[in-house]
Amino acid sequence: MNDSRFYGTICAVFFITALIFFAVYNQWILFIGPMNGNIVTSSSILMQKKQVVLHYFYGDKWKAEKQELLWTEKEDKNIFQLINALLTLLDEERVIEKKMTLQSVLISSAGCMYLSFDHNILGKQETIFKKWMLIEGILKTITANGIVAQQVQFLVQHKPLEDAHLDFSTPWPSYGFMGLK
Repeated sequence: MNDSRFYGTICAVFFITALIFFAVYNQWILFIGPMNGNIVTSSSILMQKKQVVLHYFYGDKWKAEKQELLWTEKEDKNIFQLINALLTLLDEERVIEKKMTLQSVLISSAGCMYLSFDHNILGKQETIFKKWMLIEGILKTITANGIVAQQVQFLVQHKPLEDAHLDFSTPWPSYGFMGLK
């Protein structure tokens, strides 16, 4: 009887310890040490709502749709959200064949913006004009929302986008080839 009480107590102690560890690990219980009066937050980036305009070509004419996005001080995050919002709109309007997203954005010191997508944004069976207008819509959306860049390089999985009809071996001018503002 004495051994069973001992093992029962040990099991209960380990069970309670495991519950406490689980609660701490999942941050249900927080241990906060003494503070020196300085509180540093990781979200010190100022965010605000901004109304943006998304441009796309559909049905032989240019269309524009306004949306509200969270806008920060970091231009690459703004571009990331802006292009992904445009790609979502293009998917909803069935302008593009399949859902795709922008993986990353990089802005060089020379003013070249690198946009890396998860899939090729241009359909293989699409006409040259439709492909061109899709790219012009992305460029028009970027410039219309006050993002300053000299050139835009289109990438797929961080490699240059390849297409049989359009040349993406060098960056495109940010104002496009139509000069749309």
